[in-house]
Amino acid sequence: EIQKEDISHTINFIKIDCTLLKTSLVNHCVVWQGKLTGLLNHNALQQLRDLHSLFEENTKKLTTPPLNLDALSESINTLRELKTNLPEIEKKFEPLRNMYSTLQKFEVQITDEEHDLLDNLQTEWSNFNQMLLDVEKMLDKSKVNMKRDLETSVESYGDHVKDLRKEIVVSLPYGAEITKEGAFAAIETYKKKTEGARAMQMALKPGLDIFGIELPDHKEMRDTERDLSYMQQIWGLSNDWDNLWDK
Repeated sequence: EIQKEDISHTINFIKIDCTLLKTSLVNHCVVWQGKLTGLLNHNALQQLRDLHSLFEENTKKLTTPPLNLDALSESINTLRELKTNLPEIEKKFEPLRNMYSTLQKFEVQITDEEHDLLDNLQTEWSNFNQMLLDVEKMLDKSKVNMKRDLETSVESYGDHVKDLRKEIVVSLPYGAEITKEGAFAAIETYKKKTEGARAMQMALKPGLDIFGIELPDHKEMRDTERDLSYMQQIWGLSNDWDNLWDK
């Protein structure tokens, strides 16, 4: 609009020369246009790089076969989150293309890198979607293999709990023939073994959650923890009685 204005105006007998004012306004507009298009270019490039980084980083992460249940769980959660967010990710494409159309309108020169990233965006998007489908199949196979390993671990845990129960039934200090020190030492030993068994149980939980399997709750474990609690109370009362008697 400023460019279309005349550089001089005549009012009655006075001629006003607006050359300097027009030049100054034009330069001012050019500077601000450069700043705004530069900011637009910076934001567009950042969004373009972020999209390609999202494709690249998640492809690298998901195509790495999980070696344990923790890695499997993480991959499944990442896959689920990405599949949920696919529509939102695709919605970013059109505004991004509009930004580059605006830059082209104002004759802003973009780099070869930007040209390549923009031209390859749709192809990379298609490859990314196909990768998610392939990874889902791969994770399903991993789940089958790891479920067998998990079931073996659950069986081993169950056997361990039963063996511990048998050992405790025989070895806990039920009689008065053992010293107080020996009784408390035995109770402490089996408390640690029971805590270790509980730790084994909780270590199975992430894997069981993946397959929707309830955490095993063995009656033998509950009985063992109950007996240890009772034994601790009984020998504690006995110790308190002896101390009072000695006084």
